[in-house]
Amino acid sequence: MNIGQLDVAIRAGAVGTILLLAWLLFGARRRVGLPAALFAPLALCLSGFVIGNTPIAALAPTGIVGAIAHTVSGFAVVFLWWFCLSCFDSRFRLKGGVLGVGLAWAAIASVDRGLLGDALAGKGLSLLLVPLGFAIVGHMVWRLMAERQGDLIQHRHDARIMVAVLLGGMLFIDLAADALFGFAWRPLAFAMTQNAMALAFGLPSHAPSRSIVGPSLRDIRGSPAP
Repeated sequence: MNIGQLDVAIRAGAVGTILLLAWLLFGARRRVGLPAALFAPLALCLSGFVIGNTPIAALAPTGIVGAIAHTVSGFAVVFLWWFCLSCFDSRFRLKGGVLGVGLAWAAIASVDRGLLGDALAGKGLSLLLVPLGFAIVGHMVWRLMAERQGDLIQHRHDARIMVAVLLGGMLFIDLAADALFGFAWRPLAFAMTQNAMALAFGLPSHAPSRSIVGPSLRDIRGSPAP
């Protein structure tokens, strides 16, 4: 297996596991609640990101597939933020400042990707997302850790640090790379590491995803077993 085949295998595996996880959660949406509803769009956005996340031009999607993947990937940060808060923050409601910041991110990403016309598409508006992204990461990590001491649900208690380090760290590194080297900087090793982390997140045997979604998110939401 050469490096190109490995790149494709990691991306295909990541997309498959993430979409499967979304399907399973959506099937249990009545019991799981808000996290299941938020994970469905998150899965689509992460899949779009992974599909297009390669510097190998011959393996990058083109045409309508590439355009859709690029467009939906711009909203992954918001849905990841909301999903983590819905799992770990007892005070989380999709309203107020959290909703406002998320909609601001979505509006900037939509304009930058040409969803609202070509006048401002690709004009550098995505630079505004970098400081906003750092604020989102900081808020997510703060909320993950704020209630850890009083969290009596073992799966959720143990997952807080791991999710803060892995997901928060992944977002922080990606934003830092964008700030320092520009959005076009995407060496193969960096892209493959990102895709591998997305694959690991979707695997049922992986600790963060298992602790987040559990068998049915029963432990995280705190509802009793049937």
